[in-house]
Amino acid sequence: MITKSKVHFQGPLLQLQTRFSVVYPGASDEAPVNPMAPEHLCSAFVEAIQALEIQIRERLILLKQFDRYVVSNLGMLLDEANRILIQAGVIPNFRYHARPVNSRARQHPALTLTKQVGTPAR
Repeated sequence: MITKSKVHFQGPLLQLQTRFSVVYPGASDEAPVNPMAPEHLCSAFVEAIQALEIQIRERLILLKQFDRYVVSNLGMLLDEANRILIQAGVIPNFRYHARPVNSRARQHPALTLTKQVGTPAR
């Protein structure tokens, strides 16, 4: 779940992490601050269901439903959080653009990222 959502929502996650880094200046690449990161949300849910006295089959059903209804809709939450921070003036001109995928980009995922900082929003 975590890996899938990090890949699927990498643009909004990157934007949000960058904005949170401005809001929380103590954040670093080693200790990022993003309470909406998939690993935090999924870990919190797994921890919450640990207290339930249910069988493994029921746990798997709960995880599947969490993935279906929460993780798959995480993009809306991330977009809304980014929108709120943009309205508050936190790096309003930061945009994420993914380059078209080619064989070189597949070998080096970091090459698919470009950002525009300081250019007017369109």
